[in-house]
Amino acid sequence: MSPTASLGRMNPRAPGWRASDLSGALSSRSGGESQSNSDAQMPNNNTMDTVYQPAEDSFLILEVMASYWKTANRRPNLVLDMGTGSGILAIAAAKAGCSVTAVDINPEAIITAKANAKVAGVKITFVKSDLFKNVKGTFDLIVFNPPYVPTEPNEKLDMESAAWDGGKDGLSVTNEFLKHAKGFLKPGGRILLLVSTIGDKEPKLPGFKTKVKKKESLFFEKLWVLELEPF
Repeated sequence: MSPTASLGRMNPRAPGWRASDLSGALSSRSGGESQSNSDAQMPNNNTMDTVYQPAEDSFLILEVMASYWKTANRRPNLVLDMGTGSGILAIAAAKAGCSVTAVDINPEAIITAKANAKVAGVKITFVKSDLFKNVKGTFDLIVFNPPYVPTEPNEKLDMESAAWDGGKDGLSVTNEFLKHAKGFLKPGGRILLLVSTIGDKEPKLPGFKTKVKKKESLFFEKLWVLELEPF
């Protein structure tokens, strides 16, 4: 694991999380205003060892999603959760009334997310896929909390590391995702993407208009949730 793995992708084998943990975290992050609506309620989770568990980055994009349903010019109906992991974002979207497809390359993530969706009482379509390879259809909204930890070519990587391995510059998976994402958006569709940077400079992504929805500083990195509109 790269030394930077202790930053944004913190401790992939952290203890399991609970619904009470999530709603409490959202409340404290929003200045004490409770986010206890159904969008933010999650079941108990027994995440397998290779599945990325929710951390600061997950909660940041979840906060944006919770407000997005209220502020978007057009409320999204069809949502794709790329790299679903434990299913935290997919379940939140399903509880908000969206029709959700959740994708992950890791079969253990699919098993975990399916179990969590069942406990949450929501219906989600799950697809095992390396990014868009097995995805069909177009969507009003795509959400992606991608792997972004920089790794060296000689590092030993496995299915567990797929949750955080962002390649040499930390952007390999993000760049591959953006190459194909436009083709899976409906007209007027948007992407909510989490990006990590070392400095304070707002990230720019070629081919997209970007709007900063939320940002947070952690140690010496900054997390950004960007809304992307293709042009």
